[in-house]
Amino acid sequence: MGLGLLFSTFLWLGAPLVSGFFGNEQMVSGLRKFAIVPILLLPTLGLDGIFASYQQTHLLAIYNTLNRILMLVCIVVPVIWIENSTDMAINGWIAASILNFGLAMWFRNLPFKGVVSQKSNISTNELFNYSIPLVIASVWGIVLTYSDQYYISHYFGAEVYAEYSNGFIEIPFVGVISSSIAVVLIPIFSKYNFNSSDKSIIVEIWKNSISKSILLIIPITAFCFIFSSEIINFIFSNKYQNSSLFFKSKSILNFFNVVNFMPILLSIGATKFYARIHIFLALLSWIAGYIVYYLFGDPYFNALISITISILAVLIVGKFVLKKTNTHLLEIFDVKKYLTLLLISFVLSISINYVINNSIFSLIFGFIIFSVSILVIDNFLNLGYKSILSPFVKKVLK
Repeated sequence: MGLGLLFSTFLWLGAPLVSGFFGNEQMVSGLRKFAIVPILLLPTLGLDGIFASYQQTHLLAIYNTLNRILMLVCIVVPVIWIENSTDMAINGWIAASILNFGLAMWFRNLPFKGVVSQKSNISTNELFNYSIPLVIASVWGIVLTYSDQYYISHYFGAEVYAEYSNGFIEIPFVGVISSSIAVVLIPIFSKYNFNSSDKSIIVEIWKNSISKSILLIIPITAFCFIFSSEIINFIFSNKYQNSSLFFKSKSILNFFNVVNFMPILLSIGATKFYARIHIFLALLSWIAGYIVYYLFGDPYFNALISITISILAVLIVGKFVLKKTNTHLLEIFDVKKYLTLLLISFVLSISINYVINNSIFSLIFGFIIFSVSILVIDNFLNLGYKSILSPFVKKVLK
């Protein structure tokens, strides 16, 4: 709450500075209203880690579902039914944050019912040595994230920025899958040691998680890449068709994110490296962003720079983790499955896109055909979808 208060104070006092930085004076009033949100948001962070560590991810699923429903009801419904304005959206966001804060404080205590608190054997110094680099990385992560936003907002105007911000978004399902796997793996990996006989156990768990990521992420990404125009048209209307190119560009990153090195990086305590790489990439993004703007003067190139740097981050972190753990990429990554699924997903997506009409019904129908086709092909190629679906089906049928 203390950190949230500091951040909120900065937003309130620094609103004119931030709005001037982005070349948008209309941001001042919105930022000042939004300033209360960090106080309510920061204390709720960390619930994922608590539930994953205590193997109570079902509580995490319930909490996240309720949280998203609150956000949807409080933000979207008032904008649609009361007033279509940014002020109404921010008011809804504040209301959702207040409700979510109370929800999070209640959920936070559930794993500890009947548990007597004891003094931790982890010293304060150990805690800060591990966590301060993560805080530094988070701060520089913000600097990294906003480099392309700054150049596009500042130099290309509000209309182009709107097209960019609507299109340059992560596919929601992919983010949920990646973060869920990471949250579960971090406490598991922290129990084992790469320099002992435990390594084979870690490699097997790591390989299985990457295999599941490939099965879930690659088909969704390929479908969204091919149907980018239809998806943007459905979400934002055909007025923002130019956003589809940004959306398609952002989707490319997901083909590299199937291998998540973060759980290993954090479990081996390499947080200082994590901070240093964020500083390097943040500085690189701002320098490269300016060079690209100066040479080409095209917002798409600034977006591509952002994607390239994100891919570079995956490669650098991956090389570091594999070297540190004395592991070869082929030990954890099934190249054959990846390329097979990639080819099948693109062929199916292109074929379906070629024969259906551009409408929301055809988009839904096309995704159903695509999903069923993948499952039918799985019967012949044994890609591994049965291992994912069987536990779910058994649980539903109980």
